[in-house]
Amino acid sequence: MHSKNDAWKLNLSLLTLLELVSAYLFARLVPAAHQPWAAGFLVVLVVLTYFWRPLQSFILLAIGALASSFVYVWLAWNEGSASQLALIEQQVILIVLGTVTWGMGVYVRGFVEEARALRARTAELEKYSPQTRLLTLNEFKNEARMASAIAKRRGEHNVLLWLTLRGFAPEGAAGRTSARLMSILSETILSSMRSDIDIAGYLPPNTALVLLQNTDEHGARIVVDRIMAALRKQQSLNAETLERDIAVEIVPLGQDAAALEAALQKEPEIA
Repeated sequence: MHSKNDAWKLNLSLLTLLELVSAYLFARLVPAAHQPWAAGFLVVLVVLTYFWRPLQSFILLAIGALASSFVYVWLAWNEGSASQLALIEQQVILIVLGTVTWGMGVYVRGFVEEARALRARTAELEKYSPQTRLLTLNEFKNEARMASAIAKRRGEHNVLLWLTLRGFAPEGAAGRTSARLMSILSETILSSMRSDIDIAGYLPPNTALVLLQNTDEHGARIVVDRIMAALRKQQSLNAETLERDIAVEIVPLGQDAAALEAALQKEPEIA
């Protein structure tokens, strides 16, 4: 069973072969007097195919094909029936060459767009920790600093939450259990915070950071209570030991950027 990439490679190979054959026939059979304007149209077609949508560039191809048809009808009318077969051959060569060139342009555009999409997707994924779906620590710091600057300009107050798993094991079966608990905690945080306002990040190996914007300690406590209530509903967790398993720390930041930097530098309190 062929993959999509195999099909693209096969189609591109066929288009390249047709392009070479058509270009050879164009050079051999189309008069030198006709080649400059035909080549100019092909260059314009290639450039616009890259910048335009395929349908728009195809319309340009159709207009070019119709224009060349009128030109060759006019030439056949003036030169008589003796050269009509040669003129028809030249017209067919030009149409085929233009169509293949358009197809090549569409395929190249497709490759470029796919590469751009992959780069954008990769860049987006690099912002998040694969273990938790939270922002990486560096990305969290960058966004938190921007949020702190905005809060200072607007006269708002922010609060930083630390949620740390106690007894986190990095390896073995206990490590897998700890990683699963960290994943559950992260998912609960993401569903409990304001996704379009608050910022959540991951401090390896066992801490989630949440920057709550435009709120105070009371608002932060409401968010913590919401997170703990959601965790108690998890059947895989022991609701009675949650208070001991997760250390919660609320750090008011106010409007001071230095307070944010100091809070990000400190170690979580897990005792």
